[in-house]
Amino acid sequence: MLLRLVIKNYALINELDIEFDEGFNVITGETGTGKSILLGALGLILGNRVDYSILFKRDQKCIIEGTFRLTSENKQFFDRNDIDFENETIIRREISPTGKSRAFINDTPVNLDILQEFAESQIDIHTQHQTLQINNPLFQLAVLDSVAGNIELRKHYTGLFNQYKSKQKDLERLRAEEIQASKEYDYLIYQLNEIKALKPDPENDLLLQEELNMLENADKIRNNIAFCLNKIEDSELGIMAGILEVRKNLSEISVFNTSFESLLKRLESNYLEMKDIHQELINLHQKTDSDPERLQLITQRIDSLNHLLNKHHLTDIIQLIGLEKELEEKVNGFESLAEKIERLSAEIKNIEKDLQSAALELSKSREKVIPALKEKLLDLLGKVGMQKASINISLQRKEIADFNESGPDQIQLLFSSNPGVPMQLISKAASGGELSRIMLCIKSIMAGSSLLSTLIFDEIDQGVSGETAFQVAGLIKEIAKKRQVICITHLPQIASAGQKHFLVEKNQESKFTLTTVKLLDYQGRVNEIAKMIGGNNPPDSAIESAKLLLKKN
Repeated sequence: MLLRLVIKNYALINELDIEFDEGFNVITGETGTGKSILLGALGLILGNRVDYSILFKRDQKCIIEGTFRLTSENKQFFDRNDIDFENETIIRREISPTGKSRAFINDTPVNLDILQEFAESQIDIHTQHQTLQINNPLFQLAVLDSVAGNIELRKHYTGLFNQYKSKQKDLERLRAEEIQASKEYDYLIYQLNEIKALKPDPENDLLLQEELNMLENADKIRNNIAFCLNKIEDSELGIMAGILEVRKNLSEISVFNTSFESLLKRLESNYLEMKDIHQELINLHQKTDSDPERLQLITQRIDSLNHLLNKHHLTDIIQLIGLEKELEEKVNGFESLAEKIERLSAEIKNIEKDLQSAALELSKSREKVIPALKEKLLDLLGKVGMQKASINISLQRKEIADFNESGPDQIQLLFSSNPGVPMQLISKAASGGELSRIMLCIKSIMAGSSLLSTLIFDEIDQGVSGETAFQVAGLIKEIAKKRQVICITHLPQIASAGQKHFLVEKNQESKFTLTTVKLLDYQGRVNEIAKMIGGNNPPDSAIESAKLLLKKN
């Protein structure tokens, strides 16, 4: 139950502090005084989005604070969100001059989703615009679920439905990937086989390149080696003969100075090195031979490797081997994609089975309450001047492809205001005033089957007057015996039925226009209700009528 509403620096409100009672609270005021501003402020602590322009004074923050009396049934919400539970809980919304918004529950900062979840469990606000919801099949189904107590059934169904839809999207994505992959698969296999056929080997292919260089230049290599051997081996002018002659002469004088001995040793070393070079050149000369067949074979392999490197814009064999692994992964991925699709399809079939079962249970629960709901609704309509109305509610089960979050059912709500008038969809058959009364009756039924502690009606009496207005007031009083009701009204019949009466006024103070709210005492109520009957200067008859209305209630 909403005990108190504090509003600071909001729209035309500088500061307000309103204390509500349990039961029937009414709010009246002339058109344009700011009654809707109260609902706007209340909407902020219900989690509505904020607009910086709502600040009354742009250099100060706006504060909206609501105090609620709770029961132990609400404790689970607080435990789940790690918030201290208080029987009198304060929720607060602050909007800074920069437009930054903060929300609190019992001084614990919370995000808007949590604030909204809490507020929606406490308050239902009905505005003129929401009366049109009665034409919406989703709202009609929500009414059935509320009356049937389908909260857990609906949660179970919705969870399965969302899971089903999510898995279907995953399957669609995988199938799209499969289609795309299938277009590439054959080419991937071709590329992979092309590389595998060559069996690239960095070490071996490097040796082949060296061998190719030798084979391509075999004649020049043999000629040059032969020239070198000739220079080394010549008995008179050859390098070896020259070294031997120098060694002989150094040896003869080495006894005279250690320097000669050192040079002789170095020369001996060079002589041995030259002998090794000589032998290696001989070996290379013997090995180097023209081999056209071998040359062709190596050339073909290296050309094939270079072709692949150029084709894939690679620079070496190692990169080519990396590409081979990458192609293998893609091919394996395509094969695993088919397995994923198969597994996911099987999973979807299992979820679909559970979803069908949950949908059937939800449908049966809805069907079961339709007769009682129809009977109760007609009874309440009779109490608000619609004794001759007829209503028919029917459900039709949809195919699973047409299921939605609200369930598997297509609902049809038909209405006729008088006997002999064919039933039509309620959106076509009911007037604005009739829609308001039907909605009031529905809210009355839902209030009896929900945990909501507070119902707020904004001109639920639209299109109502005369005796019907008394009947509407009577029904609201009945609702107020079970739930707190806050009702904004223009009708004296309803205003007089309230237990607590607030008047909204617009006043000019200095440079500002301010909206104020005051609690009316008995005389204040007489005066206000008389104005509602007879205008700003009500005659005595209007004052007497106001007193009679208050006495009647």
